[in-house]
Amino acid sequence: MHCWLLLGGMTLLNIGDTIYLESMIKENIAENQRSADSLKKYRCKLIDKKEDSFIVDPPVNEVTRQTSFLMDGEQMNGWFIGTDNAVYSFKTEVLGRSKDKIRSLILSDPGLDQYTRIQRRNYVRVDTSVDVAVDSIDRDFPAFVTSSVDISGGGMALSLPTNYGLKEADMIKTWIVLPSEEDAINYAKASCKVIRITNGESGTNDRCSLKFENITEADRQKIIKYCFEQQVQVGLNSQSRNR
Repeated sequence: MHCWLLLGGMTLLNIGDTIYLESMIKENIAENQRSADSLKKYRCKLIDKKEDSFIVDPPVNEVTRQTSFLMDGEQMNGWFIGTDNAVYSFKTEVLGRSKDKIRSLILSDPGLDQYTRIQRRNYVRVDTSVDVAVDSIDRDFPAFVTSSVDISGGGMALSLPTNYGLKEADMIKTWIVLPSEEDAINYAKASCKVIRITNGESGTNDRCSLKFENITEADRQKIIKYCFEQQVQVGLNSQSRNR
C-alpha cells in the first residue's frame, strides 16, 4: 500500500479535501497549440482512500460549474494542497466508477514517491503579465491600461507607460484581469499604494511596485488562486520536461 503519510505520522490528505484535476495535453498537440478541450480543469472532493487509488465525488468543471463525466482511462494531471500547506502534483488516470460509493470516481494514486512537492505561501509572487487598468484616486493623472510584471496576494509590479504621472506613496485604484487556460476571466479590484518606482534600463519601461491597501478578501483570494495555478503549472511543465 502506498504511503500517504508525511514524516512524523502527519496525514497528507484528509477525507473531504479538494483534489484539482486538469486533462492532459494530447500528444499530437504542440505546446504552443493547446486546444481548449485538452486543458479543462475540474475539482472534486476525496471521499475515500484505497490501496493505489483515490475515491472522489463527481468532478465539477471549474468554468461551467457543472458536474462532468470523465472517461475511463483518461489521463489527468492532479494536485492538492497538503496539510503542510504545500502543493502536491501528480499524474493520475480515471480507473472507473466505485461500486461502494454512489456516483463516485476512482482515480489512480501513483504514490508519494511520484508526487512533485511545490512550496505554497499565501502571498507567493509569480512572474506574469496580466492586463491592469490604473486610475488616480485624486484625479492627479489620466487613467491608463498597462500590464503587470509580477503579482501576489499582497501586491504587484507594473510596467509603466511614458508620462505616467505616478509618484511614490501615491494611492491609486486598479482593476486586474485574471485569465485562465479555459478562456474564463476573473476580475479583481484593489486600491494600492505606490511603494517604489524603478527607472527602466536599456530602453525598457519604468516599473512601479504596489501594495494592496484596500481589497476585498474575495478579490484577494482570486489573485491567490491565480498565483497558485500559475505556480502549479510551472511545476507540472517542469515535471513533464524531466520525464
